[in-house]
Amino acid sequence: SEVDFSKISIASANVAYAVGDDGLIAKSTSPGTWELVSYGSTDFKDVHAFDEQNVLVCGSDGLMVKTTDGGATWSEVMVGTIDSLRRMHFISKTAGWVVGSEGIIFKTIDGGKTWQSLDSGVDIRLYGVFFIDDNNGFVVGNDDHVLKTTDGGETWETTVLTTGEDFRGVGF
Repeated sequence: SEVDFSKISIASANVAYAVGDDGLIAKSTSPGTWELVSYGSTDFKDVHAFDEQNVLVCGSDGLMVKTTDGGATWSEVMVGTIDSLRRMHFISKTAGWVVGSEGIIFKTIDGGKTWQSLDSGVDIRLYGVFFIDDNNGFVVGNDDHVLKTTDGGETWETTVLTTGEDFRGVGF
């Protein structure tokens, strides 16, 4: 049967992870072949593979799960929200951000073990996040919103453009 992936993360030259709706987590160890894993019924939106063994996955209802053994087992990570988590971005093995519905932004400095809530100043659906370094980052979302920080997410400057579009991703 056909499987639709929401996001794929390349762990190494030999291993990739992918996620999708209805609890889908998949791992590939050879081109074109995927081992499918089911984790509940959550619609997973993003995956970040730190390496072949350590992976974070996020999705609807504030659910984040991790593996430290290459996908053999998965455990839940308490982020601190029931709103959908849509996109993650890490600049190192320890520093990362996740964004989602209702303007939520969370930051980790320990590789996703714990998360700190940041005040975005908006209550829209956020779809994309990208940080250049520890301080400078951008978040995009519904209704032409672009958010910029120069202090790691402690404060955000919001710009509303006039394209009439929802921005779904950001990168440099």
